[in-house]
Amino acid sequence: MKIFYQFILSIFILFIISSNIYSQPHSIISYNIRYDNNWDVENSWKMRRSKISQILIQYSPSIIGIQEGLLNQVQYIDSSLINYDYVGVGRDDGIEKGEFCAIYFDTTRYVLLNNSTFWLSETPDTISVGWD
Repeated sequence: MKIFYQFILSIFILFIISSNIYSQPHSIISYNIRYDNNWDVENSWKMRRSKISQILIQYSPSIIGIQEGLLNQVQYIDSSLINYDYVGVGRDDGIEKGEFCAIYFDTTRYVLLNNSTFWLSETPDTISVGWD
């Protein structure tokens, strides 16, 4: 019986050691960057963009999700980040018009295997408006 417990203990220790060797922490940030609009002077994108980039660079998350980003904002963030790529499309044309919900990922940690976009509506495969 003593040998059995030693065996179980050995397996348990190996499991703990191997899980610590192969585990990698992931950090994820979701950021509503507020879309760039002409009437917003005091809190304009030009006033906010460097601070947003500083925060993203400081925390260096594995994955960044943004909401309300227009193409110029998505491109600015993309140019500010090193070793990141993104996926996402503009909601108005499925390419670059309208707001993006882009997802940036650290290319030193992840490889993009596939991506696609769908709309939350009765016709998810075509550009469309949802139920609300």
